[in-house]
Formats: sequence, C-alpha cells, structure tokens
Amino acid sequence: MPYAALYWPTKKIATVGGFAVGVCYLALSGGNVATERAFIMVAVMFGAILLGRRALTLRAVAVAALIVLVLRPEALTGPGFQMSFAATTALVAVFSALRDMPRILPKWSSPIVVVVVSSAVAGFATAPFAAVHFNQISHYGLIANLLAVPMMGTVVMPAAVLAVCLAPFDLAWIGFWIMEQRLTWILFVAQSAASQPRAVSHVVTPAPVVLALLALGGLLIILW
Repeated sequence: MPYAALYWPTKKIATVGGFAVGVCYLALSGGNVATERAFIMVAVMFGAILLGRRALTLRAVAVAALIVLVLRPEALTGPGFQMSFAATTALVAVFSALRDMPRILPKWSSPIVVVVVSSAVAGFATAPFAAVHFNQISHYGLIANLLAVPMMGTVVMPAAVLAVCLAPFDLAWIGFWIMEQRLTWILFVAQSAASQPRAVSHVVTPAPVVLALLALGGLLIILW
C-alpha cells in the first residue's frame, strides 16, 4: 500500500497494535511476575517508539527496571529480576556496539549470527546469578539454546497463534499438533544436554557482597 507507506505513521500504528496485543496477552497469562516484568519492558520500548526515540537503549532498560521495582520492590533480590535484567542489559549493550560496526559477514547470515551472539551474551550475563542462586553453572546451555530457541520462535509460538485463530472453528488441534511436534524436539534437546557427563558444575554459595560486586563491575564495563 504505497499511500499508507508514504503518508501514514505506519511504525507508530504498528506500535499501538503491538501494545494492545501485549495487554491482551498479559490478561490471558494471569499477570504473573515474569509476564508483568516482560510487559513493562515492552511497554517502555513501545513508548520510546511513539515519542520518536530509539527503543532499545540502556535508558529504556533502566526505566523499565525502575518501574518494576516501584511496583514490586521485593523483586530486586529474586533471581528472575536479576537474571532477566542482566541478560537484557548485556544484549542491548552488545548489539548497540555491533550496530555501529561495519558489516563483515554476508546479509543472509544475520539471523544465524543474531541467535549465536544473543545466546552467548545472555548465557554469560546470567551465569554469575545462576551460580549464586542455584549453586550450579550449565556447560551446554549455549548449544541447547542454539538448537531450541529458533524452533520456539519460528514454529511453536506461531503455531500457538494459529491454534487461537482456529479455535472458533473447532480446528485448534492443528496448531496444537504442530506445537507438540516441535516441543518434543525442545524437550529432547534439554534432556540430552542435561544428561551429558559433567553437564553442570556445582558452586558454593558466596557471600552476598560477591554478587553485588559482580553486578557493579559488569555495569562499569557497559557504561564505559
């Protein structure tokens, strides 16, 4: 639609539509803490787009974190808050740096590079928090993510949307069948990775100050 592309604020229209879908998803999910946290982060990003600002910035992550802490201050000490914001902060910082670098690899390789880099960055960023809270470090998490995450994003979630759309016609089973096949693969990957010899290393719980120093050091590196 050339006229719409030239004269309509299509990006902002899409943002409002995405926000509405996010509200519906939040309501359908029951509004648990993890979903609320994700919704707030997405809402801040959408707000930046509507204001004509760059969506994925460290400022947006900081605003989202402050909103979450105002609503649920007890989340600060929980592994969910710490790991999700550690991963998000690291991802935004790394991809902001990569965006300013000249392109070296061919364009068709971009999706593969994004999956590899994002899985590696998120894994490294959350490893200290996983070690402190769960007393273990996974050795095959990166490989498992590379095999499972693309399947979740490209097949399982679209199949879930398909099931919802077909439900009024009593055909939701089509989407659920597709989901079942791919979820079986994801569970197989998870079980295979977990069953490998020395799949995890166990860590003694450190003093509380250790995690604070690790977080502060990571933030200093990113801010520099």
